[in-house]
Amino acid sequence: MENKKVDKLSVKLSSNTIKPLKSMWISARNCYFKGNFDDLKSQYNEDNAIKLLKRIYDNGHTSIFENASFQYLVEGASRSLLAQLTRHRIGFSFAVQSQHFQKHADFHFKDLEKYASINHQRKYYALMDQINNFYMSSMEQGIPRYIAREVLPNSTSVHMTISANLRALDHFWKLRAGKENTPEIRKLSKKIYEQTQTIIPRLEEIIKYGGK
Repeated sequence: MENKKVDKLSVKLSSNTIKPLKSMWISARNCYFKGNFDDLKSQYNEDNAIKLLKRIYDNGHTSIFENASFQYLVEGASRSLLAQLTRHRIGFSFAVQSQHFQKHADFHFKDLEKYASINHQRKYYALMDQINNFYMSSMEQGIPRYIAREVLPNSTSVHMTISANLRALDHFWKLRAGKENTPEIRKLSKKIYEQTQTIIPRLEEIIKYGGK
């Protein structure tokens, strides 16, 4: 059953540390290198960098991975996902679409992860329409939108930017990959990992998804 107001979760990498693999390798090698940075850079080799970073990761010296940072554009996330996500504060930064300043008339929302039946799904969509009508009616009666928004459900869609370093992302993937998490945050976690792989194709040789 299709509804044009239903959003699908989307994650796109927006920006990142230039040559993050090399940046981390330089940071790691500099700790024990006697020469200058030009000499150090001239010795860079991707295969050796992978081996070194893997060894560092396995030994738990993950501060080196703070030297690679990424920004992701997330669309179609729910407000309930946002509440879970912002528990990850160390190494993460968020900028979130405001319900205070932006009107959410005809708001978009996510499907429930599971429905008991098609009729159950229809009732859910009808409820979203009812909430939307009440929200718009409240503002038409002079209620400020920052008060009217209080009726918007946890399933309301929100767009956000997420910035994080690789150490923080590794911790996030370890916590959120498991089946004990909600399907939505597991999906977000996997999509972020896959987007990071577009910049570090050999990431799995250093950091396996979910730490497995």
